[in-house]
Amino acid sequence: GAGAGAGAGAGGGDNNYTIHNSDDIQSTQTNTSPPSTTRGSPIHPSSFNTNTGNTSPATLSTSTTTTTPTSNSNNINKKQDWLLRMNRKLSETELGTLDPTRIPIHAVMNAWAKTKSSEGAGMVELWLRRVEEESEAGNESVEVTTKMYTMAVDAWAKSGEKGAATRAEAILQHMNTLYQNGNPNLKPTTGIFNAVINSWARSGEKIAPMRAEQILAWMDTLHKKGNPDIKPDKYSYNTVIHAWAKSGGKQAAIKAQELLTNMHNMFNGGNTSTKPDTITYNVVINAWAKSGGEGAAMEAEKLLYTMHRLYDAGNHDVKPNVVTYGAVIDAWAKSGDGGAAARADHILANMIRMHQSDPIKNGDLRPNTYVFNTVINAWAKSKQHDAASKAEEMLVAMGRLHACGIPGLKPDAFTYTAVIDAWAKSGYRGAATRADQLLEK
Repeated sequence: GAGAGAGAGAGGGDNNYTIHNSDDIQSTQTNTSPPSTTRGSPIHPSSFNTNTGNTSPATLSTSTTTTTPTSNSNNINKKQDWLLRMNRKLSETELGTLDPTRIPIHAVMNAWAKTKSSEGAGMVELWLRRVEEESEAGNESVEVTTKMYTMAVDAWAKSGEKGAATRAEAILQHMNTLYQNGNPNLKPTTGIFNAVINSWARSGEKIAPMRAEQILAWMDTLHKKGNPDIKPDKYSYNTVIHAWAKSGGKQAAIKAQELLTNMHNMFNGGNTSTKPDTITYNVVINAWAKSGGEGAAMEAEKLLYTMHRLYDAGNHDVKPNVVTYGAVIDAWAKSGDGGAAARADHILANMIRMHQSDPIKNGDLRPNTYVFNTVINAWAKSKQHDAASKAEEMLVAMGRLHACGIPGLKPDAFTYTAVIDAWAKSGYRGAATRADQLLEK
């Protein structure tokens, strides 16, 4: 085949994918009002159980239909039965007499939250509302806490329900209103703000990245006005950057890059909790990869080199890994630039050389099927005269590296399909025969 002359490895250009023995490569508050939304005025729910979007107010579930249990469902059924028993106890308890020693409120709310469903989120909110009512009725044995509100917000964030982010934000704003009205136990914290930001980031709504960034700005405002319990941290920023990355487009990548710069500026200004890490850089690089804009791949590669520079200078929080390289390679593969496939190939070769130079230290640079497939696909789509042979050389290299002890590197159906596609488009005499031979494999 075309990869017969690839020597010890494969790949395009002048890259040499040296294969070592398996032993060598095994390792491995003055103004605390929230910002307005892009749809108009801020969300100030008229009542805590307001129906928002498709999230209907919950009613207390106390029974369930009978199902035939399986070995995998017994534990789930037991948990569900326990939750429904607790709901029945709550419904039978007279207002003002709820006893947390008899009904484990936090445990029930946490269990409902972990169901990661709209029903579970609704149940958490219902229990939260009941605790509020108990407090209002003068029940001193029950106290509503910030943790309860955070559980409710987090439950909506993980519910997957349309309108969940709006619901989560409404809960935060309700809690903040209670705090502003004199309840010192409901002082908002970084945790609940991060949960709301995460809810927006997961929502998939068009306004999600803008809204997530507005919540981040609200956090920063509250912190600057004297609330030490609210302080944007690495998680806050990473989640907002992720929201922008998911939205796609060049402007999204620019916003992600700006947020990364802000993190560095805040860290240099003394906020150690905003120090960017590998995840931060990976998400920004991914934003550039998804943007498809002119120069996006080069911006992604610049960030990779910045990470290496920082790491070499002693910042071990930004060590590039295989995900980093995969995102940069993906950026080049999607760029459509002339020479993009060769550039992606070169970057992969560098990663492999680094991994093989010190498989222990650079265990997180061990190549996998995804990065190889991305480069192979880039060659297949490059329309270069030797694209098919380059793609097949990499297929051969994958097999050899896998045989030498890299379990996560094995050609799959996508690998073969991409190489076959490259031959089909090559126009070479005998290309159809070669494609058939690969198909037989």
